[in-house]
Amino acid sequence: MKILVIGTGYVGTTTALVFAEMGYKVTGLDADRNNIDLLGEGTLYFYEPGLESILVKHLQEGNIKFTTDSESAIKEADIIFICTETPSGLDGSADLQNMKEVSCIRIIV
Repeated sequence: MKILVIGTGYVGTTTALVFAEMGYKVTGLDADRNNIDLLGEGTLYFYEPGLESILVKHLQEGNIKFTTDSESAIKEADIIFICTETPSGLDGSADLQNMKEVSCIRIIV
């Protein structure tokens, strides 16, 4: 089963790596080319003890990859998880704009 995680922030990257640890083939998708490049090179851009070694392990084993190519990533996926930022508004409500944008990506197969 091929899993796509959209959003490679702290939550998305950690989620993707947990799925890789469970034996799934995982792709992390994000629009931020810099973060995708860092992750693809085995470098976390945030700190979480022990996570970077898991990243390196699964990159080497081919269980995880990172991309900015939404069309290919979505077409290849069996399951998609959306892990985008939902910052709080001034009233404490969640700003769902990022999630709405991602969920409206349209791929013609």
